[in-house]
Order: sequence, then C-alpha cells, then structure tokens
Amino acid sequence: MNYYIRNGRIIDPANGIDQLSDLVIADGRILSLDSIPENLQIDREIDARNQIVCPGLIDLQARLREPGQEHKGTLSSETRAAASAGITTLCCPPDTNPVIDTEAVTELIRHRAQTAGHARVLPLGALTVGLAGEHLSEMQALRAAGCIAVSNARHAITNT
Repeated sequence: MNYYIRNGRIIDPANGIDQLSDLVIADGRILSLDSIPENLQIDREIDARNQIVCPGLIDLQARLREPGQEHKGTLSSETRAAASAGITTLCCPPDTNPVIDTEAVTELIRHRAQTAGHARVLPLGALTVGLAGEHLSEMQALRAAGCIAVSNARHAITNT
C-alpha cells in the first residue's frame, strides 16, 4: 500500500530531520518528503496534524505476561497495545514463567509473538539457569534459538 501522511511532525534522528512536513510511503519504504511523486497512486491518506511521525520505537524492557501470566495479558494483547503506541519492537527480559533459559521457551515466545503479528518480540535469555545465580545457562543454545542477549533480570548472581 502507498500512504500519504500530511501535516505531521517528522522526526528521524538517523537523518537529522525534525520538521513539519508531509511524507509518502510506498511499498513499506519512505519515498519522499513534501510531495507526491508523479504517477504514484495513493491508497490511503492520513492527516497527522498535531502528531509525531517517526521510526518505530523500541521498548528495551517489556514485561510481557506470556508465558506464565496469561490472565494478565497475552503476547497478542501486549504487542497490540505496544503497536498502538508506536512501539514496533519489544525486548522481553528472561523473568517469565517459565524462565527463558532453554531453547524451547525461547522458541515458544518467538512463535507466539510472530503468530500475533503486531510487534516484533526479541527475547533476552537468562544468564543463569532459572535466574538462580548459581550456574550459567547454555548461552550459545539460547542465541541459536533467537535470544539477542542474556540478562539475569532483577536477580543477583550469587556464585561468581
């Protein structure tokens, strides 16, 4: 789809842009600022007056409720809420239930987040097994399963 976003405050830190302008997005990419190129059919026009138009935001410590506390929220509901606020990527700390300390839990989170499809979820693996601070987790296996980093969340490491 091709979008024409009018009257928005365009903020793009990577390119040093902070201005009131119009923006054209074609096939998921920014095509131009201020004007619609000739022969481009616009599928949807959006008035962004008093709104900020910027790259998607990243939540570096999203306390997602799934797995383990689905009665509070699911990956689908949490990522939908994030996307509605402009957050396109969520980093999920390992203190879920069960803890993200195995390939199976990592793959479960990645699969459910991908199925939900609202925002990207990047799991953080547990630095120690069960976040107990005693024994290091299988970090290479966690990385291979899709964890982008490791953390012991809010738990102390008791055995160095």
